[in-house]
Amino acid sequence: MKKGEVYIKNRYWAGKVNGQFFTHYCPTGYCKCSNGSVCLYEQGHMCKGNRDEKSFLCGKCKTGYSVEIGSEECDKCSNWNLLWVILYALVLLVLVMLIMMVNIDVFTGYLNAWLYSYQVRQLHTRHKTKSKNGYWLISRLFS
Repeated sequence: MKKGEVYIKNRYWAGKVNGQFFTHYCPTGYCKCSNGSVCLYEQGHMCKGNRDEKSFLCGKCKTGYSVEIGSEECDKCSNWNLLWVILYALVLLVLVMLIMMVNIDVFTGYLNAWLYSYQVRQLHTRHKTKSKNGYWLISRLFS
């Protein structure tokens, strides 16, 4: 350690907020300081990937970047992402149309039996009572 160096704990962010030095736990995947027990504080080098160094807790993406769907990473903005959304919507529409054409009733048969058994199991485990011989369900039904 050199004089004047500042070290922060693993998985913490450090920076100035309203002119005062501040540290706080950093969300997973946002900050570079995630290995070892301490990291050297380097102003302007705290954020991982394409996150904005000037933002609080590395919470913003750099200009021209956006958070990916299903991830916390910042990726370059592109119109190809819109194409994927349209493709997913079309697949979903075709799936719904197929279900309507086949006329599937989801509340008959095996699904209905499974839902009922799940609800009954939840009811019995919530009101579980002790019985001398261990047959708490039978004693509960016939008492």
